[in-house]
Amino acid sequence: MLPTLRPLKVVAPAVRRVAEVRTGPGEAWVAADRAAARARLVAVTALTLAAVAVSLVGIAWLPLVLAAPVVVWAAAPVHRRAWDDLRRATPSVDLAASLAIVASFPWSTAVSVVLAWLAVATNPPTQPVRKRRDARGLPAGWQPRRVVAPEERAVSVLVPLTLVVAAAASGFWLAAGAPLPVAAATATSVLLLAGPSGLLLARRVDGEAAALAAQVDTVVVRRTGVLTTGQPWLVDMATAADADPEHILWLVGSLARRSPHPVAHALVAAAQRRGLPLAEVELLVDRPGLGVRGVVDGTIVVAGRERFVTAWARELPEHLATARTAAEAAGQIALLVGWDDAVRAVLVVGDPPRPTAADAVAALTDLGIEPVLACGDDRLAATAMADAVGITKVVPLVLPEATAGVVAQLRQDGRIVAAAADSDTPADVLVERDLWAAVDALRRARVVTRLTRQNVALAVGLNLAALPFAVLGRLGPTPALVLAVVSAAAVGLNGLRIRRLGSMRPPAHRLAG
Repeated sequence: MLPTLRPLKVVAPAVRRVAEVRTGPGEAWVAADRAAARARLVAVTALTLAAVAVSLVGIAWLPLVLAAPVVVWAAAPVHRRAWDDLRRATPSVDLAASLAIVASFPWSTAVSVVLAWLAVATNPPTQPVRKRRDARGLPAGWQPRRVVAPEERAVSVLVPLTLVVAAAASGFWLAAGAPLPVAAATATSVLLLAGPSGLLLARRVDGEAAALAAQVDTVVVRRTGVLTTGQPWLVDMATAADADPEHILWLVGSLARRSPHPVAHALVAAAQRRGLPLAEVELLVDRPGLGVRGVVDGTIVVAGRERFVTAWARELPEHLATARTAAEAAGQIALLVGWDDAVRAVLVVGDPPRPTAADAVAALTDLGIEPVLACGDDRLAATAMADAVGITKVVPLVLPEATAGVVAQLRQDGRIVAAAADSDTPADVLVERDLWAAVDALRRARVVTRLTRQNVALAVGLNLAALPFAVLGRLGPTPALVLAVVSAAAVGLNGLRIRRLGSMRPPAHRLAG
């Protein structure tokens, strides 16, 4: 199969729409469907070549027998979608293609079968159903943003125009006394110039997602695992005068060992490195992004962020407060540990920025995209982290589940927002938590959208230029089909530029975290 006739799915997998999820039998079903589509295309190609060859020989009935499966069976998905679009009064490439196939079949089986083959060959394989996800966690009134892809905008103008011109041209020739076959041939030529083959090549499986990603002007990023490596470790510890550091680490390790958070893993690892046997915890309460609380060896112990711990251990010694401030000013994570109504220790956890984070932030800025840091740290620690990587806008004290509120506020301000965060974060576009992957994907979306506009201009421009000749009867269905194939080839060759797009990540960062 020629590469120019494969669906141009070109946006990096890192970009995906939010509030829509793929459902259905799963990836195995999709692979089986694509395999069936390839097998169907091989059979259709063989039938098409046989029908064209036999029609040139001049056997009257055999081309009809060979062409019927292609026009009716192979092109059935196109006809079904065209019928649905017609009932909804929605212009589409499928509608134009179906009308051209049906209209040309009585006039020339060769033209009809070749056009049907083009529609089948350039049609993307069936995708799993996409539906609105569960509304849990979405801000009130949140609605997915819709962007019209370039090819859809062109279709909305080209298809109605072509249908009107085809009807007017055939009516004109009938009124002028021309035989019905002449009027039908004129209408068929005009329909062939609707550009279904070229626009089908320009259409992509993810056209709307790419068009939306190309307009992103803000990226909301989380700290842990996005700006940082997500592999923190215990750097230092400040304790009260009457507290034993190993006892504190034993308590904290016992509390943290059932928490999935990377910081908790760092505390457990620190306790295990010292050979401390961790204890069972009763009445464990884990508040993601805030801390943990539980009963260890008969004592209620609480560990985590200051606003969480001081609700249970209200007394904070001055030297521990100083240690906490110094850690946060350095962009580190300060965790308080307390029991018996007093804070007994400050654990300093290091989770520095990725070596490539500053360059990724600079690349986003160069694209005109503003990065916004939303993290659970207080303003001092959040600002220190943001300054280290070049981010100027910071929203502190934001738990992971509250990221949706930050995104919603930015959207209310008119921003088109991408989120480098958890997969259930509502945003216009989700990108991978690796910032360079996000930069790569957003750059690709812009390049792809620009090339798609060029594809649409090629497909529409070539066919519209020939439209007056078809209306005047100077361009029959066969030359019109040839022109449609030329248009499709031009679009396909331009599409190869999209296929050649590699990673836009600087070489030095392609293997870096």
